Amino acid sequence: MLPFYKAGGADAVRKLARNIRTGLHPSQMVKLAGTGEKDGAAIYVMPLFFSTKIVNKEAVEVVFPDEGAIASPVFMLVKKNAAAKHKFLLDYLTSPRIAKLMNQRDCPTLLPGSENAFPGKNALWLGWDFLEKHDVGALKEEIARIILTERKS
Repeated sequence: MLPFYKAGGADAVRKLARNIRTGLHPSQMVKLAGTGEKDGAAIYVMPLFFSTKIVNKEAVEVVFPDEGAIASPVFMLVKKNAAAKHKFLLDYLTSPRIAKLMNQRDCPTLLPGSENAFPGKNALWLGWDFLEKHDVGALKEEIARIILTERKS
C-alpha cells in the first residue's frame, strides 16, 4: 500500500480501501481467482510468482502494470562475526546459479547483470528519498488503520 500512499496520500489509500473486500494471502487469491465464488473479487494484486499458479487461468487475465511492478527491496542480513564462517552459503545464495533459478520460478533477482524474466522491464518502488523522509513503520500503521476503517465489509 505504500506506493499508493506515495502516489496520492491518505486519500488514495482511502479510495482504494473502499474497494477492498478482504485481505488475503496470495496463495488464497490463487485458489479464488476466476472461480466466481462469492468470496472472490474482481481484481487481485499479487506477486508474479503467485499469478503463475492460478488454477482457473481460462477465466483470469494476468496484467503486468505499464508503470512497473511494485517492488520492495529484500535484504539478506548477516552478523558481521558470522559472515566468514558462512561465506560458502552466502556466495551460493548470491550466485548467478541462484539468480537463474529464481528467474525460472518467476521471482526477480537483483543480481547485477542478471536478466529478469518478468514481462515488464520497470519496477515501481518507493525510492530511497521517500524511505529516508518517512517513518515507514508509522506509515504502515496509518495505512492499516485507514483500510480497516474504510474497507467494505
